[in-house]
Amino acid sequence: MNLGLGTRWLLSGWRLHTATVLLSVLVVSNLIALFAYHSVESEQPVLAKQVETADRMLQEIRSTRDPLTLRTAIAETDAKLTDGQTVIPPTFREADLLNAVVGAADKSGSRIASLGAADSFEESIGGRLYQAQRYHVEARGDLENVVRMVMRTEAALQPSIAMDSIIIEPEGDTWILSFDLIAYAQGR
Repeated sequence: MNLGLGTRWLLSGWRLHTATVLLSVLVVSNLIALFAYHSVESEQPVLAKQVETADRMLQEIRSTRDPLTLRTAIAETDAKLTDGQTVIPPTFREADLLNAVVGAADKSGSRIASLGAADSFEESIGGRLYQAQRYHVEARGDLENVVRMVMRTEAALQPSIAMDSIIIEPEGDTWILSFDLIAYAQGR
């Protein structure tokens, strides 16, 4: 077969080796990209289901333990009590709150990144003035563990403590959970 003088010159010696190496690199890089795409594509439904489950759980928690619902329940219960009685403790039960959060983190497999008092304020509920203390909590773990921590924290809280601003966000291979706890005590 006569390819012609120009074709023989283009496909001879080091040019042939260079073309072969370049073609091999292109094929290998395309295969790597294809496998990476299929790997991400196959994980997407699993992650979407996990996020959907976590979102459903958080909505359920928010609907049962949000500050507005707690304020309404406090006002309704206080209205049923005689003068001077309340479901709100006379002082903050900080130890109970901290034990609930730390216990929930331990039992769920999450790790607390930060936990501390954020601000304190007064709030009027049902015509009574209460002291309120906000605590901010941040924890890390896999998605299942941080959702489990939210559920365990919510279950361990006293009736005078509300969860607020629950956020779960991915960061690399872990998930970051942040939320506020608002503890109520009788006013001055």
